[in-house]
Amino acid sequence: MLPRSRRVSTRLVKEIVSTTRPLHGRFLYIRYAAAGAIKGDIDEKAIKNSLFSVIVPKSVEKSSVGRHRLKRRISEALRNAMISWPKGVAVIVFVKDTAKKAERAEIAEDGMSLLNKIKV
Repeated sequence: MLPRSRRVSTRLVKEIVSTTRPLHGRFLYIRYAAAGAIKGDIDEKAIKNSLFSVIVPKSVEKSSVGRHRLKRRISEALRNAMISWPKGVAVIVFVKDTAKKAERAEIAEDGMSLLNKIKV
């Protein structure tokens, strides 16, 4: 799991999902927003750090164990990216159905390629 101080809040997730367009990869898609681009109040932690959140829908994996397994795989890949990531960006990672059968390295590679496409 990502540390709580580096996770996107529920309120911010709803706001980002309703106002941004996704970037699609093979196994994942992301939505992101810079701190200045989000309407309304911004949490101070969003400006001090870059924030991440991983969402695995029930349509991808019915069991909570399977959803959590996918979430841990992606969170681990993000943990390495958080070190060098610029501050003030909130990123939400959504898992696609194809990620269930993918290897960890493939998912991590797809996630990193999507993160590199982000223009902040």
